[in-house]
Amino acid sequence: MPKTRRANKQVGLSIGPRLVLNRYFCHLFGANSFDQLKQWVCDVREGEADDGQSYFFQALVARQGLRLDEDQLKRCDRAVMEYQRRLEEGRKDFRLRYFQYLALLFTELYLEFLTDDPEGFCGELNRFAREQAAGQLSQQEPFTLEGLRRLAFFMATGSGKTLLMHANYWQMLKWVREGKHPEALVHRLDRQRIFDNVLLITTGEEMTNQHLRELRISGINAMRLTDAVAGGGQRPLGEDQPVAVVEIHKLAEEASRGGVSIPLDSLGSCNLVFVDEGHKGTGTDARSWKGRQQRLSAEGFLVEYSATFAQAIGAAPRKAQEDLLREYGRCILFDYSYRHFHGDGYGKDFDVLNLQGGQQVDAERLLVGGLLTFYSQLAAYRDNREALRPYNIEKPLWVFLGHSVNAVYKQDGRKESDVATVVAFLRRFLTDRNWAVEMIARMVAGDSGFREEGSGGDLFKDRIARLQGRSPEELYEEILREMFHGGGELEVWELKRAEGEFGLGVSAASAEGVSYFGVINIGDVAEFKKHLAERLRIEVREDGLRPSLFEKIADEDSPVHVLIGSKKFIEGWDCWRVASMGLLNLGKGEGPQVIQLFGRGVRLRGRGMSLKRSSGNGADVPSALEDLETLRIVSWNADYLAQF
Repeated sequence: MPKTRRANKQVGLSIGPRLVLNRYFCHLFGANSFDQLKQWVCDVREGEADDGQSYFFQALVARQGLRLDEDQLKRCDRAVMEYQRRLEEGRKDFRLRYFQYLALLFTELYLEFLTDDPEGFCGELNRFAREQAAGQLSQQEPFTLEGLRRLAFFMATGSGKTLLMHANYWQMLKWVREGKHPEALVHRLDRQRIFDNVLLITTGEEMTNQHLRELRISGINAMRLTDAVAGGGQRPLGEDQPVAVVEIHKLAEEASRGGVSIPLDSLGSCNLVFVDEGHKGTGTDARSWKGRQQRLSAEGFLVEYSATFAQAIGAAPRKAQEDLLREYGRCILFDYSYRHFHGDGYGKDFDVLNLQGGQQVDAERLLVGGLLTFYSQLAAYRDNREALRPYNIEKPLWVFLGHSVNAVYKQDGRKESDVATVVAFLRRFLTDRNWAVEMIARMVAGDSGFREEGSGGDLFKDRIARLQGRSPEELYEEILREMFHGGGELEVWELKRAEGEFGLGVSAASAEGVSYFGVINIGDVAEFKKHLAERLRIEVREDGLRPSLFEKIADEDSPVHVLIGSKKFIEGWDCWRVASMGLLNLGKGEGPQVIQLFGRGVRLRGRGMSLKRSSGNGADVPSALEDLETLRIVSWNADYLAQF
C-alpha cells in the first residue's frame, strides 16, 4: 500500500527564537513574548474611544511592567488611530484588528526612537540582545545604524499586510519630515528630508495590478514605475507623492531596447522601497533580485512583507539558512505568521493528505478521492446556500497546482506535464463509466485503499460522509450533471481572447455550445497543445468568442468548478472560492510558492466580515459549515508537505 501522510498543523521553519527585534518591542510592554502580549489585547474592543485613544491603549497603559513613557505611548496610539481613519475612508466600517494595531504601534515607536536618537536606540537594542543571548535567543550579530534602515513584517496571507503597507507609507513620510534625525531613514549628502522615489516592488503583473487598485482605495496616488519614467521627472516628497509600482524583473543594469526594463542607476539609492513577497526560491535569480532591492535602498529604507520568510529560509542550504536567520532576526519587527493567524481563529481550518512514492494507479485513486471530497463541499454549498449566507461562504472551487511555471517541463530528459496528468484523469472519469462507478462505490464504502497511519481507518470515508445513502450510479450521474454540466467526451478549447487560457467542457453538455466546467491557466500554450496531441491524443479546438474564464472565476455565477494551472496564477490572485486543492510534484524548493497558494485557500470572509471561522467553537451553526470552512488538500509527491 502506498504511503499516505496526513500532515500536522505546523507550518515551516521556526524562526521565533531569532526574532530579537520583535522580542525587544514586546519587552517594552512588559511581555516576554508576543504570545504573552497578545493575551492582553486580543479580546479588547476594536476601534477608537471618545477621547481619541484606542481601546487597545487603555488595556496596555494599565499593565504593570510597562517600560514606555505614557505620554509617548499616548502620542503613538493617536497616530495609529489617524492611520485607521485614513484607511477607513475607502473601506466602510474598517477597524484595525489587534495584531494590525500592534504592528503599526511597534512601527510608530520604532521610527520615533530611530529618528530621535539613532545611536542611542542602536545601543539599546544591542544591550538587549546581549542580555538575551545567554537566555532564549540565539547568538546575534550586532545592530548597526545602516541595518536599522531595514524592516520586515512576517504576516500570514489574509492578515492585511497590504493595508499595513499603506499605513507604513504614511508613517515613513511623516517621520522623514518631522524626525529630529531624518538621516536615520535616508542618508543623503544634501541632508534633504526626502526620498528619491517611493517604490513598491512586486513579483508579477497581476500583483502589480492588485496593489495599484488597493493603493487607490486608500487614497494613495500610485502609478506604474514605467509610466512615471515615461512622464519624466520626479514629484517632490509630500502627501501626494506617488508610489511607483514595478515588477522586479523590469529592473535591470541597462534599459532594454523596447523600453520595458528600467536601469537601476536611473533610480538612485536614496529610495523608500517596499517589497511584497520578494523571495522566490534560493537560486541565482533569487539572489539577483535581492541584490536589486538592497541596491535601490542602499542609502534609503527597505521594508519587506512576506507570509513565507520561514519557508524561504527552510528551502536554503544549511549555511545560507544560518545567515538568513541572523539577517531576518534583526529586521523582522512583527511576526503574525500563520501559526498566530490560525491559532486566533482566522481563516479556514485545513486538512492535508500527501501520497508519497505511489504509482499511477494510486494517483488516479487519490484524485477520485479528491474529486469526491470537492463534490461533497459543492453539494453542501448547494443544499445549504441560504443558511450559509450569513457566513459569507462562496461557491467551492477545486484548484490544481503543478510543478512548473510552464505546463510542460523536462524531468530526467523527458517532457512531463502535471496539468496534462489532471486532464487525463478528468477524461477517464468522464468517459470510463464502469471504472468511475466502481471507484465511487469503493470510496463511499470506506475502501479507498488509503489508510490513516495511526488508526488504520479509511482516509476518505469521513470526508465524503454526506455522499452516502445513494447508489454509486446515481452519485456518478449527479456529479456529471452538477459539476461537469453534463456527460460526454472531454473537450479542450483554447480561448483566443484570453492569453494562456483553455476551457474544459464536455461534448454533450449543451446543444447551444460547450459549457465550461473548468479552466486551465498556463504559460507556454503552443508546447502544451503539442503535448496534449502527442501524449493524450487530444486535439485542442479554438474558441474566438468567449472572454477570459479566469478573470470571472470569482463571480457568483461563474460556471467554473475546476481551475488547473502552474504557479503562474499564485501572485496577485484575489479569490475567496478555493475549497479544495490538488498539488502535484511540488518539492522543497517550491515551499514559499505553496504557502502563498495555501494562503489564498485559507482566506475566509467569515460572519460579519470577521475573517474568522464560526464552526468548531461551540456556536449553533449549519452542519455544512465546518466542511466549507476547511481547506481540503490532496497531493501527490508534494514532498514539501512533509514539513507542513
